[in-house]
Amino acid sequence: MSTLSTYFSRLAAAALLSACTDRGDTSETGSTSATTGTTDTASTGTPTTGDATTESPLSGEHGFTCVSFGVSDNTDTDPLEGTRKVKITLKYDPCLVDFYRNKHPELRQVDTPGAAVFADWKTRLCSEPVDGLAKCEVESFAQTIPDADSDAYKMTITYALPADAGLLGRKLLWGPGPLPELAACEAGLQPTVSLGAVADIIGLDDKDQQIWRVESFGANKGLIGTTGEGCIQIFADYLF
Repeated sequence: MSTLSTYFSRLAAAALLSACTDRGDTSETGSTSATTGTTDTASTGTPTTGDATTESPLSGEHGFTCVSFGVSDNTDTDPLEGTRKVKITLKYDPCLVDFYRNKHPELRQVDTPGAAVFADWKTRLCSEPVDGLAKCEVESFAQTIPDADSDAYKMTITYALPADAGLLGRKLLWGPGPLPELAACEAGLQPTVSLGAVADIIGLDDKDQQIWRVESFGANKGLIGTTGEGCIQIFADYLF
């Protein structure tokens, strides 16, 4: 009886040891599987999982303003017809000058993580669910943030348009820019940009030749937001 008892005791111990070993192997395998395929790209601000790129976390704290297109009272036809490229230059007002120069220089177009924010919005500017948005593709950004106070702080966006874009009565979105909470403007200020001169918006044809000019415009300030309301409205005329 003593021998049989010893046998069953050893058998039970072996079974217990096997069960513990199996559970340990399963736990380790699961841990490895959960992290496979994830690439840490925190230095670029664009984390990826496998082949899918996720937007920068800061993109949601940014928005846009807009420009809407009309025609001058001086013409009965549409000078915007045939536009294949639009260049829009808007100036940063004091809150955004302070934002990019002093508060968050890392969010400029050429810095990290700013470059990731601009990369996300390069697509979003032409795909946001805004009524009247023109068909487009952002070709380039050119942000100017100089050190001297006397110089202009501005950004130029170049948009490429398909032949059937039809700009008349439509909008182009301009951004990205920080939304009010991120901008944290001084009292009395807002994250706005301004159209400084009629020459700051031009339209080009498929040969990169200018075909229309801004004859006049309405309110020249645009507030950074998310709705596409309160656009800077311009009225175009033929280039004479």
